[in-house]
Amino acid sequence: MAPSKKRVKRATKPSKAAADAKAWIVDIPLDILLEIFQLLHPADLVYLSRTSKSFRSFLLDRRKSLQIWRTALSRVEGLPQCPTHLSEPAYANLAFVPLCHGCGVAGCETVKWSLRVRCCSECSTTLLDHIKDVRHLLSQPLAQAHGGHLLLPYDHPNFLKADVENFKELCAGVEDFVALNDIFSQRQSLSNEIREHANMCRQWVRAIQEAREKEKRLIIEKRTKDITERLRKMGWGDELNLIDANNPRSSFCVLPVVRKPKILGDKEWSTIRPTLIQFLEDIRFHNAFKKRFEFLTLIVDDVSKGMVKNATIPIYPRPIDVCFFPKVREVLDVDCGTELTLESIDQAIRPFLSSLFVDWHHGIVDRFKKYVRSHSSLQNDVDLFDRAALILKCKTCAVALAYPAALDHKCLYECNPAQVNSHQRGTNKRGKGKGVATTTQEPLDRSDMYAAVAERIFNTRPWNCEILALEAWDERLSNLFSVFGEDPATVTKVAMEKYDARVSCNWCRGSQGFRTVMTWQTAVNHCITGHLATDDSDVTWTLVTGDGVTKAKELEKKSECRSTEEYISQAYWICNWCPMNTGAPRLYTMRQVPDVYGNLPIAMHVSERHEVTRPIEGRDFRRKLDSPPWLLKPVTIAI
Repeated sequence: MAPSKKRVKRATKPSKAAADAKAWIVDIPLDILLEIFQLLHPADLVYLSRTSKSFRSFLLDRRKSLQIWRTALSRVEGLPQCPTHLSEPAYANLAFVPLCHGCGVAGCETVKWSLRVRCCSECSTTLLDHIKDVRHLLSQPLAQAHGGHLLLPYDHPNFLKADVENFKELCAGVEDFVALNDIFSQRQSLSNEIREHANMCRQWVRAIQEAREKEKRLIIEKRTKDITERLRKMGWGDELNLIDANNPRSSFCVLPVVRKPKILGDKEWSTIRPTLIQFLEDIRFHNAFKKRFEFLTLIVDDVSKGMVKNATIPIYPRPIDVCFFPKVREVLDVDCGTELTLESIDQAIRPFLSSLFVDWHHGIVDRFKKYVRSHSSLQNDVDLFDRAALILKCKTCAVALAYPAALDHKCLYECNPAQVNSHQRGTNKRGKGKGVATTTQEPLDRSDMYAAVAERIFNTRPWNCEILALEAWDERLSNLFSVFGEDPATVTKVAMEKYDARVSCNWCRGSQGFRTVMTWQTAVNHCITGHLATDDSDVTWTLVTGDGVTKAKELEKKSECRSTEEYISQAYWICNWCPMNTGAPRLYTMRQVPDVYGNLPIAMHVSERHEVTRPIEGRDFRRKLDSPPWLLKPVTIAI
């Protein structure tokens, strides 16, 4: 069979339209083309030189096109003149064409003026040399005499590789001192010229950026003014006045649909109007309830202070809790147009507020018990609060907490039940995290506006114990109670009191037979505050009996005063006369004089600020619920 013949591709004739398109530019007289070129922007000339060989050969021929480039560059306002170390096309390419000089990727805005190059992050390693790679070249005595690294154009901490190679070639084989000195002098003069021109270029870029920012601000101001005028015509003037809509930093002016550098048109207005109306509705609702919640805070604070002095309950609800009481919400959650005064709210809720506080306290204790039981292996016949050690850990801040201190932990008011599992933000098991924050620019939850605005105004959430974990200290506590032969899940405080013994931490073993000995209560605290960087399995204990217990008791009796002094000196005391619901309470000590940290004695504060002659603990001041307990200090004995 004869081999098949290959098809020969025939050249197709260009279409008449394409031929006509070429003809008109070719037929234009040269003098007219020159006039056109001189009116173009330098970037257009660079792009035009890349369209065809004929344009490229013409525009890059310095004899023919020099005046064209100079005219185009001179028409750019503020642009420094082309330096002697760059040609006009190269200068225009550097200043106006956002293409990487290494890979040619578009959108490269990084211009290193001192190095005369644009480069993206990927090409910086191929186009640039780090100073540590060039230091040996510029550390010679003669080079140091001419400025060292100033011999080459420098953009900290890099040099252009092409400059380095060129410098090496110039110096290669030159051994004559005079000739080498001339080379260094010339390079130093060139580098100084490049550096001065680079500074002028940076100033030019800065001026352009400032001009653009000014133009953008003017457009945004005009847009904001147009939007506010349209909204005022729709009847939203009061809300705009409340948020100070003319202030550029107001929550209204920073809305994305407002802070947009674009002239507002009717079509766009119809698109953004629902968003703006929803924002102003939120503002109306927020401001209406802000005053009501301020009144509620005053009432709650007054009622709480009266109950604290009578030691009615150990922990009191915050205003964020009280506003969700059904009876209180029934009074507050009414139409925004209804005016509620401090007197009207006080008369409506004060008669039953004290009993609601007590009910709330019993309710959170029951919730706490239920939560602990549901997340532990405790039997129902074990009284939760009789346990010898009920230690929990906050999932947010990793703080160890015991009952009842856990009920008053600050993070319980930052916990969102729907996001409990996402609260663990630390990199290690004892790392710290942050609470949940809200911003005033986020739209309110339309399903429950009352709850959303309450959490926004109080900047917190109602009490919730789901941020606590029980499993964190199980292994350490098991190691401790196992030396007594007890199970930490079931052993009670009463059962532990029958042991006339002490324990010694094996990790704190001293030298020459000395041991650190402590009571079981102090040992529980030692489990959660000591050896935080140690694995739980390594924190073990030894039971101390007989003469060791006798020696420990004698030393403990001598150190009781020191333990008490440290306990009262801690800044964990709170004034019962000061407002309770205005943020974190100020803490005081029980010392006679201020301590080195500036903490004042609580008695001095109550006497001077509230004119109480003889302050009494419980009535006038109290210890913060989540403060460290009083414990006997560990002692060191020889065993």
